[in-house]
Amino acid sequence: MILMAVTAAAGQGFALLGLWLRLRSRFHYEHAHGRLLVDVATAVPCGVRVDERCADGSRLVVTVEAGTERKSDDDR
Repeated sequence: MILMAVTAAAGQGFALLGLWLRLRSRFHYEHAHGRLLVDVATAVPCGVRVDERCADGSRLVVTVEAGTERKSDDDR
């Protein structure tokens, strides 16, 4: 009886650990992706349109217009 309770608790613990690790991995991926997009948007010349499509079906379109104020690396 005790062995079954310990096994069930360990299973729940490992499931929770797996969820936490996936969430942590996704957070780091999204953070790095966001930094990449900011770097690309600040590096492209004015008047350029960046159209990004991800494997998961999401899409991001960024148009850098003339006269757009750009931040320097010190302002980030």
